[in-house]
Amino acid sequence: MKHSNNTPPTRLTHPARRPRASRRASARPAILAALAITFVGAGLLVVVGLKGAGAPSQGMSAKDIPTSPAATTPQPGSSGVAPAAPSAADTAKIDAIQNSVLELLRRGEDKQAEAVLRAAIAEHLTEQRLYVQLGDLLASQKRWQEAYATYEQALASAPGDADLEFAAGTAATGAGKLERAEEHYQASMTKRPTDFRGPLYLAQVQIKQEKLDQAAANLLLAAKLKPDAAIIWGSMAEIAYRQNKLTLAEQHARKARELEPRVTLWRLIEARALKREGKPEEALQLLVGLDEAALREPGVDLLQAECYGMLNRPQDAAAVYLAELKIDPANPGATMQAAIWLEKAGDLAKAKDLAQRAQFMGVPEAKDMVERLAK
Repeated sequence: MKHSNNTPPTRLTHPARRPRASRRASARPAILAALAITFVGAGLLVVVGLKGAGAPSQGMSAKDIPTSPAATTPQPGSSGVAPAAPSAADTAKIDAIQNSVLELLRRGEDKQAEAVLRAAIAEHLTEQRLYVQLGDLLASQKRWQEAYATYEQALASAPGDADLEFAAGTAATGAGKLERAEEHYQASMTKRPTDFRGPLYLAQVQIKQEKLDQAAANLLLAAKLKPDAAIIWGSMAEIAYRQNKLTLAEQHARKARELEPRVTLWRLIEARALKREGKPEEALQLLVGLDEAALREPGVDLLQAECYGMLNRPQDAAAVYLAELKIDPANPGATMQAAIWLEKAGDLAKAKDLAQRAQFMGVPEAKDMVERLAK
């Protein structure tokens, strides 16, 4: 999701998990993957997670993610022999390995860092810290399938703490394993019940699966733990909107706006609810005064045009897209929409011109409009 301010306030920092080696070298890089949620009703993307991490782009499926299965990384405990407790020498060796990996990452030598970790894992099959560090590295590169497989190996080597379960849940989400992600987030919540991110991220995964009642219950829990997190109230607003509980959606969206007044998405959710409730003028008022960048955010132009249409003001609806074309003349969607609204406003000559441009840009429905206006 884009924001009108430079520092998106909806980014939620993942809990720090610092191995012993990092205490003597540098802090563990913030590289855990972000969780992406699509608010389908507005065609928008909300991203919560770490600033340094990426989320899968819209339209990406698990098959698009490059994989190198764990065949290249030995399975912990595969020998059938119970692992011995690490000696002081082993611990020092692992610390040194992790420090060397941190230094390689600091220098941007990710491939070498990965190679060092895989070689170390082959030698120390049950050392959980190595699997975690490799999983974090893979997650930072959006190699979700591999990252999740590596976190599973970490959990197989020893019981995981809340942070490891959380990381596994995030990687599972990126890999499209939503049911597994639920299990890991629930485990994280059990191990750290006071952290609001557990129920928040669990709710986001459930929203993706249309488990709206369960998601709403988890968001209420998250709100009790962290009442000043706007993403929680905004997510509850989206659920209420999908369930056609419009007054509730407006209330939750207003709460999110109070907490983060510069985030356009919360205004957009509230405005959508008002429009559906038959209050297009109130919906438009919420969008008045937005800066140019906010007005260009996905879904804003469509909502404005629909509200103007409900008010029988097609010329104003066309003006929304014409203003967009001044900034981006090669935008096929805005070109077609401007043509549609200009035809409704009776400006047939200009509508035909824009429809022809849209046809040249490859908009499928433009051809019929050009033929119709040519008669």
